[in-house]
Amino acid sequence: MIMIVHVPGDFYVPRGFTGDTRTIVPDSVVMWMANEYDLTHNGLLGLDPACGAYTIPRVLRTLGATQVDACDIDANNFKISSEEAASLTARGLGVGITKLGDMTQLFFDDKYDYIYTSLPFNWFGDDPLSPHYAMTLRHLIADTGMLLIDSAIHVIREDKKVPVASRQIKYFEALGFTLEKQINFTIDGQNSNFDNSYSELVFRLSADQPQTYI
Repeated sequence: MIMIVHVPGDFYVPRGFTGDTRTIVPDSVVMWMANEYDLTHNGLLGLDPACGAYTIPRVLRTLGATQVDACDIDANNFKISSEEAASLTARGLGVGITKLGDMTQLFFDDKYDYIYTSLPFNWFGDDPLSPHYAMTLRHLIADTGMLLIDSAIHVIREDKKVPVASRQIKYFEALGFTLEKQINFTIDGQNSNFDNSYSELVFRLSADQPQTYI
């Protein structure tokens, strides 16, 4: 099922962020998803294992999420995320453990009610991505939990149109997830490197055994 939603283009770039700002999801997209899927319900445990500029955990905690943990492999992103997380905690806006490292090599104590993240789009190029990432996410999600992926229908990289969302759907559905819904967002002031919209993908754990991804 595909939905189309229009939201404002309210981007927040934290001080010190040195990454590609085109990868930052608008706050309004995260807010819409939080409301639609009740992500701030009291007691739910959330995780963003590729948190980048800390947008997703920051918005969820500001809206009232109890706990949203995060990690990132980039040292500068980790520094920014730690500072943002500490500021939110000091203001009484939830809690969140922040870790530095590769999600596939870190230890997390909990099974999460949801994982909401934006995986690097360049992981879904022409070469197959290791199935270890999907298997790690599958292991971290509670049986009744869900995986939400911040994606895009297409992005332009080196003058080439890359169908990110369709490749992510293929990847995750081959590795133990079932797509429940695709929500395409049109954004005020849309970045010209994105074709049409951001696309949030909602997956549930599949009862089927994961297959080999090709």
